Amino acid sequence: METNPRSNVLVIHSGPATAISRDGRRLRSENKSIHSTNASGASLPLPAAAARCLFRPLRRSLHSIPNEAKRGRSLLTIPPAHHLLRARGGTEEEARKAMASAWAASVLALVLLAAAAAREADGYVAYNTSAGTVAGLLNVHLVPHSHDDVGWLKTVDQYFVGSNNSIQGACVMNTLDSVVDALARDPGRKFVVAEQAFFQRWWVEKSPNIQAIVHDLVDSGQLEFINGGWCMHDEAATHYIDMIDQTTLGHRVIKQQFNKTPRAGWQIDPFGHSAVQSYLLGAELGFDSVHFARIDYQDRAVRKQNKGLEVIWRGSRTFGSSSQIFTNAFPVHYSPPNGFGFEVLDDISPVQDDLLLFDYNVEQRVNDFVSAAIAQANVTRTNHIMWTMGDDFNYQYAESWFRNMDRLIHYVNKVDLPIQQSFLWYGSSTGDVIDSQASGAYIFRPDGDTPTAVSRSVPLKVIRGPLVDEVHQQFSSWISQVTRLYKDKDHAEVEYTIGPIPVNDGIGKEVITRLTANMVTNSTFYTDSNGRDFLKRVRNYREDWDLQVTQPVAGNYYPVNLGMYVADGKYELSVLVDRSVGASSIRDGQIEIMLHRRILHDDGRGVGEPLDEVVCVDNKCDGLTAKGTYYVNVNKLGHGAHWRRTTGQEVYSPFLLGFAHEDEKSWKSYSIGKGSMMDAKYTLPDNVAIITLQNVDDGTVLLRLAHLFQAEEDPKNSVMAKVELKKLFGKRKIKELTETNLSANQKKSEMKKLKWRVVGDTESGHAPIVGGPVDGQALVVELGPMEIRTFSLKF
Repeated sequence: METNPRSNVLVIHSGPATAISRDGRRLRSENKSIHSTNASGASLPLPAAAARCLFRPLRRSLHSIPNEAKRGRSLLTIPPAHHLLRARGGTEEEARKAMASAWAASVLALVLLAAAAAREADGYVAYNTSAGTVAGLLNVHLVPHSHDDVGWLKTVDQYFVGSNNSIQGACVMNTLDSVVDALARDPGRKFVVAEQAFFQRWWVEKSPNIQAIVHDLVDSGQLEFINGGWCMHDEAATHYIDMIDQTTLGHRVIKQQFNKTPRAGWQIDPFGHSAVQSYLLGAELGFDSVHFARIDYQDRAVRKQNKGLEVIWRGSRTFGSSSQIFTNAFPVHYSPPNGFGFEVLDDISPVQDDLLLFDYNVEQRVNDFVSAAIAQANVTRTNHIMWTMGDDFNYQYAESWFRNMDRLIHYVNKVDLPIQQSFLWYGSSTGDVIDSQASGAYIFRPDGDTPTAVSRSVPLKVIRGPLVDEVHQQFSSWISQVTRLYKDKDHAEVEYTIGPIPVNDGIGKEVITRLTANMVTNSTFYTDSNGRDFLKRVRNYREDWDLQVTQPVAGNYYPVNLGMYVADGKYELSVLVDRSVGASSIRDGQIEIMLHRRILHDDGRGVGEPLDEVVCVDNKCDGLTAKGTYYVNVNKLGHGAHWRRTTGQEVYSPFLLGFAHEDEKSWKSYSIGKGSMMDAKYTLPDNVAIITLQNVDDGTVLLRLAHLFQAEEDPKNSVMAKVELKKLFGKRKIKELTETNLSANQKKSEMKKLKWRVVGDTESGHAPIVGGPVDGQALVVELGPMEIRTFSLKF
């Protein structure tokens, strides 16, 4: 097999192939299958009728995907207050409060509307399951199927009619009847059929009316034939002529009855897969792809680690590239992820969305879904993943499956960007025989890559007020948190209290908070550099050398002084901090921040003692308690910089309250502030901050102005800014202005910079935007992006 390590293009089609890039652009469309694309990588064809996409289900012809992507339809949308109002009833203010408390109550900023759908008075819910894919986000495609062995524990006829059920309870006749009924109820539902041995037995018994219904389902793409042979033949003990003959038999009857040609290979159950199958019974049949489940367990483990489950398989040395076919090995099996099978007689966890009934579980089921989807996305290449929704002889009561899938699609698509927040801790390494380096004051060295969760169940208390709503949570005896949602703010403020960290188990602990979102971030995140520039970081990568990854966690931690963020094709998830911390994104869609550490061993780097400072009160000594605040916000892609820059400045330089002892009369006389020197009608531009305003001993005033935005960081604010000094100091007259270097120890006009000829320097493009000289009469200061200008003023 040959893999393409840059696979990030999805192809989903029936008929002419259409390639969709991560940003939703149509790459090319041909009358033949696309199996390898441009430098973006390999394609991933799926059965057309099978692709029910959660996060945006495919509810119409898959040829419409590019248009859906171009429209940029939102996935997982937090509704505005009036939408919540329709779901719950009550005033708009009550709806807004309900939305705010629901957002915070799910650990930080999550989740679904607790009231579920817009349930009518008679209890009916119209589930919204119509949508398309969204470029740049994780798209989960549900493929409803039933794997029906043409003879296994029972004979083929026993399986068809449902006899001899003491051996195995299976009746394919019931499955096909039930599936057709369920598909006919909802034009958005889809299903794939593989084994013609059963379908043809069923077809000849059907009335003309039922056959007409099935014809409509096939023509609309709801019912699709995949593989299409009489059976799903073995690949180890079969001769190629027999494989051709049995496949031809099935394909001929499908063509005669429906004028359809199967496009996807579906060899999900054979134990092992042959080169002849891939090219002769794959590419030579005109298949776009082949999908299977059973491979060597070691092979699967390696492919999951290297994201090599999707490959281009070139099965013939003779025919070379003309024999290749896209091949997809499932991450586990051809069944759904654990907990998402809905066969009616199995022990299932249905999506229960009626608040009047017991076991309401919408929020939990959606969180489970998001977690399972992210877990699969972490072992596959693209932001399109397939869930095989079925197993052996399933769908004997198909409505059980479709009903739950409809509800999952509906509820997962109702929130904007689900964010799960939790506290975890890494055990501190004490060194080992291979590497004696311990974790300590200077060195962060965890004893493993997987941190331990502090708590799985977190009690909470919601307090509502006229200015702010608070959610109080106790994660453990030594970790608590208050999440605040202010009425005039669009972000969450999270205040944590951690400590004393328990170490009576002999394990040092390094405590993190982790935010997890449904985002495909391509191993990329951004951290600030000294609170100024934001720099791009790529996990397990260094631009200047070939990094040998020895510390997959610590090696990806960076200092954060202002904040960090991750972004995908649609959203930016940002966090601002109130102090310097270490932070990273160890997996796509995650942000983790180190908040507190207590370590029992020295790291041998000079301190000479472990990081285990204690405080003693009444002869009782214990570790330190850390209390701090961080801020979380979600913005549309390209619109997060304004919040990070402006709110970041507020976090770094908050208002300070001062108090004095005054009698009541004096206090009243000073209650109205009159101290500002600024012109009453003037305000600084949003992209500029005064970072220094200081009286100097020589009688001058030191003024520093900083442009807060980087070039091209924000379409509105990464532009030239102007500050009118006359209005800034409206009540004072500037007699003299001198621009200096940054530290104000020399005039800027007298500064000399060395010029260097740099070998291999190919830098080209636009010159940086910088402000010009300040006119002594107009006194207007210009600042380009990231520019800081320093002035000495005399009044």
